[in-house]
Amino acid sequence: WYGPDDFTFKHDYRHGYYATFRTGDTPDTSEKSMQSTKKYNVDETTRYWYGKIIEECKANDIEVLIVGNQDMRWTPGKIECLTAYCEEMGIDFVDYNTPEMKAETGLNWKTDFYDHKHTNARGSLKFTDHLARYIKQKYNLEPSDVSDEYKAHLAKDIERFKKDCAKATEKGFEVIW
Repeated sequence: WYGPDDFTFKHDYRHGYYATFRTGDTPDTSEKSMQSTKKYNVDETTRYWYGKIIEECKANDIEVLIVGNQDMRWTPGKIECLTAYCEEMGIDFVDYNTPEMKAETGLNWKTDFYDHKHTNARGSLKFTDHLARYIKQKYNLEPSDVSDEYKAHLAKDIERFKKDCAKATEKGFEVIW
């Protein structure tokens, strides 16, 4: 990202993802978090920047989907706050902290996360596979919606990423495709 008024981004072949192959053997404390009664509000800085991004997307006919990733610290107050904000802004929200979504993804805190909210490579594959299918169904996307030029661009990035994974495998980490 080049600055607050420039919505162009620098290219990163990982597309924002940095693979971690370790597990945190993290105990599931999400049930305790779901008992919290604390209320939340979207702060002004977040409201401003999210508002700018959402405005830019809407001006360019781009659908916005906010994703609540699985996080042991997720609470009813956070869910209510984000749900209300998304409704106010007229954007979609999917919460991966519901029992249904947890079951659908099959994510396991002990094997698929390296801390209380970050997936490792194994968990990322499960999560992104589910999210991709969800987006495809929700927005009626077909593979042909992506240009051949962009497919070639992504293929190069994927090959480079696979080389990173191969290096990790050489160091003793298990990589699953």
